[in-house]
Amino acid sequence: EDEDVRTLSVAFVRVVWAANVTSAFCVGLVIHLFADLAVWLNVHSDWHGAMLALMRVVIVLTYVAMHKLAFWHYRFSANLVAHFSCMGGLLFLCLATTGWGLFAGLLGLGFFMGFTYFAGLYYITSGAHDRRKGLASGIHEATFGLGMTFGAVAGGFLGVKLGHRAPYAMGMAVVGLSVALQCWIFLRYVSPVSRLVKSRKSVQE
Repeated sequence: EDEDVRTLSVAFVRVVWAANVTSAFCVGLVIHLFADLAVWLNVHSDWHGAMLALMRVVIVLTYVAMHKLAFWHYRFSANLVAHFSCMGGLLFLCLATTGWGLFAGLLGLGFFMGFTYFAGLYYITSGAHDRRKGLASGIHEATFGLGMTFGAVAGGFLGVKLGHRAPYAMGMAVVGLSVALQCWIFLRYVSPVSRLVKSRKSVQE
């Protein structure tokens, strides 16, 4: 049973790494570009830090909930819900005209960021052998750094060229492409492993 869990976790890591790049891409947009949008909408600067701090609270609460609950383990549907939450948050940032609209958008992004990061750590620790956990964790962090760098650079360039909301519209497109890629990864790598593990369990029973 332990080997089945490890095999399934290794398969899901492929999905999570793609999700983690996407999550970090969105983090890059928010951390480096959010203040520009908020100032443009005449949201007082005192609220900028508070809204970003509350987004961090949502991320931490997501960690706690995922640690306590197990229904999301090995469920691709839970991963999709997190991505759609992000797309909804980015849509709010594209359309918001008040600070409350921006805050609602950041809540959606916070849940997405918390989910993908914690899921990545879970599948790495449950899937990698002890001697390879360091390497797997390093790749996990590298995907985060890669996504954040591209998010900041591409978002900043697009914001200068096309306006304050353009980076978040681009973010929605990136999330959509990432969902398509992850669906392919799931069908190509995860689904066959999942069927194999289920068949083994049925034989053992």
